[in-house]
Amino acid sequence: MSSSGKCPLTADWQPYDPSFRKDPFPIYERFRSECPVGWVDAHDGFWAVSRYEDVFRVALDPETFCSSKGIAIPPMEYDGRALPMESDPPEHTALRSILARELSRKAVAAREPMLRGAARRLLAELSEAGAADFSEQFAKLLPTTVICKLLGIEGDAAQMRDLQEWTEEIVYERKDAASARRASDSIVAFFNELIPHRRENPGSDFISRLLAAEVDGAPLSPRQVMDFCWFLLIAGLDNTAFTIRNLLLQISASDALRERLIREPARIAEAVEEVLRLYSPVWGIARTATRDAEVGGQPIAAGERVMMLFASADRDGEQFPEPDRFVLGREPNRHLAFGVGKHRCLGLHLARLEIRVAVEEVLRHLPDYRVAGEVDWNGMGPLPVTYTPRAMRSVAARTRSSNSS
Repeated sequence: MSSSGKCPLTADWQPYDPSFRKDPFPIYERFRSECPVGWVDAHDGFWAVSRYEDVFRVALDPETFCSSKGIAIPPMEYDGRALPMESDPPEHTALRSILARELSRKAVAAREPMLRGAARRLLAELSEAGAADFSEQFAKLLPTTVICKLLGIEGDAAQMRDLQEWTEEIVYERKDAASARRASDSIVAFFNELIPHRRENPGSDFISRLLAAEVDGAPLSPRQVMDFCWFLLIAGLDNTAFTIRNLLLQISASDALRERLIREPARIAEAVEEVLRLYSPVWGIARTATRDAEVGGQPIAAGERVMMLFASADRDGEQFPEPDRFVLGREPNRHLAFGVGKHRCLGLHLARLEIRVAVEEVLRHLPDYRVAGEVDWNGMGPLPVTYTPRAMRSVAARTRSSNSS
């Protein structure tokens, strides 16, 4: 355990303490001011890096700060590796290239009709009720529907709900290791049934692409295929749902923002970027020092872990004027919600499209929705809303007809 550079503020920090998670930003501000690179005793010790400039530097130096020794503190309850994230070049480069074309900006744009149709079908099911839980019945279901489509999963509503709940347990509920382990094992069991079937019946989905891929002339091992599938599911669900939920919450709290986005829907893309900055869906990612280094004037010894606090960096006033305020059209807005450098999120184009389309369709079809009661932003809990009931059967029918043709 390192001792140099300790300060009480970070040394005693408990990252998963409920009181901290409820409102982390005052603590992050103190981190940046008092100990921007501070040692944390929890979880066997690591360095918390909180300033934008320092986080940016660590992220851009994979040779000094590697990913292959784990990206989560504490580690996720999974016996394999979260591929391609938990790998380093040149392996990382080769693994990432397998799905790079399928997740390119152009390929993702071609999937917009499918995604928009899914959003409309979900809203059609809610439109006449006058009230709904937009978290459970929309924000979570849309990314689940999309990732299941991309992975070739043809489960029913109960199956999709299971996948979402398992992912949520692993990503957001990390207080109970036993529950997270059961959820992770359930995902592994699910893919252990699906992958052999897909090997015998290949299609155009992502799993079939992984099974057909080669790296250095050799196919991926069964372990690598499982690791890739496990991480694709985890990465494709909660973070996108979290941001859809938060942007809908942000709009509900501001009549001016709602009216602006309804009047100028092209600006919804700007709102997506700003809510990603303001409420980073990934609060931090870990790296391990491969050699002695220095970050923000603090020596880091080889083998020590660092946590890049994206949620803190994206509220750094040195980079973002008025960092705690939602500013539509903030420019520049070089937020780190998707990371930066070689490990920048492979699915960022898909995530941006899902969030934008989700909000466009809500404002088009249920524009007067209002969040009912006090709702926390930091989590995946309910988002109860009320709205004027509307009939969308004709819209849903046209969407189904368009998709089938």
